[in-house]
Amino acid sequence: MDYLKFRRYVTTSYLRPNAEPPSLVGRISNEPLVKRSKRVSDSVRYYCVNHWIEVTECSLRCGECNVGRTNTRCEKCDVGLHAKCFKKFHVV
Repeated sequence: MDYLKFRRYVTTSYLRPNAEPPSLVGRISNEPLVKRSKRVSDSVRYYCVNHWIEVTECSLRCGECNVGRTNTRCEKCDVGLHAKCFKKFHVV
């Protein structure tokens, strides 16, 4: 083991036990997040047959934009979606 590898080993062995997990508290970033819902398998979601938008009695969080609530959902995927987010949710 050369000197550089030894120093890296010592440094990581000291830092690893004291490392703090990333904080989930704070402001929401404006950077795009992975918005695609994982409640529905991709094979069902992107299969372009029998996806119908329907009105529901209760309000659901939108599976595409996650902004606000909507009273419409995809009948096949059973995911709440705004009318404007419906096509975007089902296209790769």
